[in-house]
Amino acid sequence: KEQCVALKKMKEERLQYLSEAQQYKKLYEEQKRQQVGDKENMGAKVDSSEIKTLQETKTALENKLRKYAAHCQRLEGEKEAIIDSVKGCDIGDTSIASMLENDVAGAVMAVIEKVAS
Repeated sequence: KEQCVALKKMKEERLQYLSEAQQYKKLYEEQKRQQVGDKENMGAKVDSSEIKTLQETKTALENKLRKYAAHCQRLEGEKEAIIDSVKGCDIGDTSIASMLENDVAGAVMAVIEKVAS
């Protein structure tokens, strides 16, 4: 049951990271467009502090995306471990094995309920 709670929490965190990554990506694109617009309006003159800010934003986004990708890989690894563990349980119910493909948390809950009864 704790694994189900942890899995749900990880799903929520994943969604939050996705949302934040999209927000940062939009912000980066807006700043990039603004920089291009400024170059067109002012010629080739661009404020070096603005470039530095954009580079820092880009670096921060890259780091955040790397962390997010690593986090997603860990989640997928944990999910596969849970699936393997549930498949390894011989409880005589084939419906649980078929549930694993679509609803891992539901399959784990079904195993817990089956074991508890």
